[in-house]
Amino acid sequence: MRAERISSGDEKNDWTVILSDSQPDQQLGFETISDFESLTIPIKRTGKLILLDALADSVSGSLILDSGASGLVLNSIYFRDGRPKKGYQTGGITGRVEQLSQKRIKSLQFDEVFFENIQADLADLGHLEAARQTKIIGFFGLSLFRGFEVVINLRQNLIELYRLDASGNRLRPHPVVKPDLELPMYNYSEIYFIEGRISNKRHTFCLNTGAEVNVLHNYLPDKIMKTITKRSTLHGSGQ
Repeated sequence: MRAERISSGDEKNDWTVILSDSQPDQQLGFETISDFESLTIPIKRTGKLILLDALADSVSGSLILDSGASGLVLNSIYFRDGRPKKGYQTGGITGRVEQLSQKRIKSLQFDEVFFENIQADLADLGHLEAARQTKIIGFFGLSLFRGFEVVINLRQNLIELYRLDASGNRLRPHPVVKPDLELPMYNYSEIYFIEGRISNKRHTFCLNTGAEVNVLHNYLPDKIMKTITKRSTLHGSGQ
């Protein structure tokens, strides 16, 4: 999958991500059962997190839209009987996730978007629920929206989905607002990266909608890290 661009609209709160590869969903291990050409889905906000109401098998709750995740991760508090995922390590900004397991979900639904036969990782996310006082059944990456153009409209709290053809164009043309900024980005292992500059040196940043703050690696040169203004406690998939 190739991500072509990220752009901000006139309100500086509308962000567009183009997912232009029409590779069949089955190659990701799941199948999308939806025939719409365009769809608008309401989102919720808790802090700076983006949440979608979802139904995974018979469990309802909120899923975090996390473009820093490569797939679907479900909260092991609500999903049991997972099989150990041997020989595989994963984690987040707060460290490695221990005792990772997997489970195949029969169905996953966002509004009118349906997925079947989808593989999910399981991790204990109880600490995230406690921090946000919200029922969080998991988080998912943009790979679930393969073959769509995704418009994240933070001003109106909406996500717009437009199905793309094999050339990466919308099946049904819709008016497109010319953005005032476009940034190139690239996809690596279903995670999106953009390039920025600090002290006139190029650095790579992960575009992560699951992050509520901007974060720098603490191994960057001293002239970048020389001023620390405060310290924070972080909550993530790794406790």
